[in-house]
Amino acid sequence: MEKRTTIFSIFVLLCLLPNSIYARTIEYETPKDTTLDMTLYFDLNARQVDKDYHRNGKTLTVLDSLLANPAHSIHLNSIILVSPDLYNGKKEQGIPLGQKRSEEVKVFLCGKYPQVNTAQICIRKGEEYGDALRKLILDDRLVPDREDVLALIDYHHDNPVKMQDFLQRLDAGIPYQYISDRVLPELRRTEIRVCLSYPEENGGKNSSAEQAARIEETEFIPIDRETTVTPMTMQVLPQKERTQVIIETEKTVIKVEKKKETKEKRRKKPKEKAARRNQTADNTVLALKNNLLYDLALAPNIEIEIPVGKRWSVNMEYKSPWWSNSSKEICYQLISGGIESRYWLGNRELHNRLNGHFFGLYIEGGIYDFQFKGNGYQGKYYGAAGFTYGYSTSVSRHLALEFSLGIGYLTTEYQKYTPYEGSLVWMSSGNYTFIGPTKAKISLVWVITKKRGRK
Repeated sequence: MEKRTTIFSIFVLLCLLPNSIYARTIEYETPKDTTLDMTLYFDLNARQVDKDYHRNGKTLTVLDSLLANPAHSIHLNSIILVSPDLYNGKKEQGIPLGQKRSEEVKVFLCGKYPQVNTAQICIRKGEEYGDALRKLILDDRLVPDREDVLALIDYHHDNPVKMQDFLQRLDAGIPYQYISDRVLPELRRTEIRVCLSYPEENGGKNSSAEQAARIEETEFIPIDRETTVTPMTMQVLPQKERTQVIIETEKTVIKVEKKKETKEKRRKKPKEKAARRNQTADNTVLALKNNLLYDLALAPNIEIEIPVGKRWSVNMEYKSPWWSNSSKEICYQLISGGIESRYWLGNRELHNRLNGHFFGLYIEGGIYDFQFKGNGYQGKYYGAAGFTYGYSTSVSRHLALEFSLGIGYLTTEYQKYTPYEGSLVWMSSGNYTFIGPTKAKISLVWVITKKRGRK
């Protein structure tokens, strides 16, 4: 019974405590003011807010919960907009591009949320283009030639036109391509700070106007990106060494300019190159050739190749060594001719006719008589057919070198003989077949062209 009486007494005592204690507990848990930071991003040529671009969807959802909800919007104190300065390829006159972006965001907010007063939106000047770009590059250790890029930004800080020009030419444009894809999109942003004010315990000693003045005096801290890398400490070089680094960097940029131009030409579309070639290049109509390997074997030879369309050609060859000396029992006689159909590989818009790699299908035949101080072999006919692979490269405007190898099937009927007192004695006859390499060529090519008419 005494235990129950004690519990009841404690309960009555708690009920009689002053209400101010309970009120203080509730006031302590209520936020006095709230500051929320968020970011809107813009596409390259976009002038309106796109909810589907980058991380804008999340930002707009937060803004809707704050400004479209009366429970929160009535506590709106101010909205601060800051946009870093931008560069669009030319010197801007008048209002900087970053400020223009903030003005567009202000119009967007006032149009979407009518309860927001334009006087509540404050636009502050953002960082200059060079400063903002430098911070982003410092945060990204993957930027190619990072130190050279930072040196160029520092040296041309006050001249964004020249800065971008040298960045585009640095190392054939590789660093700038990375910056354009990964860094510059982060500059096309507007940072938004929403300041909400709630009543304080003292019943209004700290008014909304006073709080707005305090917020206005507070320095705006740029918003961190989601993938923020802790900025590394920048090493400041002495002025003399710094100037030397800049000079060497610019020399390097100028040095690779020609290399960059060459690469840009290679990157152009084949159709553009073909159109340019149609105006200035020559059209190959015929090629005369001489196989240097046959010349070394004392076998006079000649070839003629005629292009057929862009990818096909017809090659005809003839060789006729006709040497003999009966007294020394030497005979080296051959009459042979052949024809070959060729298919040229690769992009024919980037190659001249009869130039590059090719495959061929050939057939040839002839008669022969071979003897060297002893028995001889004579054939009324021989035939060969097979496939070839070759490559032709230009040496000058009208000269080229051709390399090819033919593999196929060769067959012949022959008669074996031996000389006796100025006459030939037939000893035997037979057939001979062979599968393997049947011809090899290292040919000197004379290209005959006809001037194309200008379009």
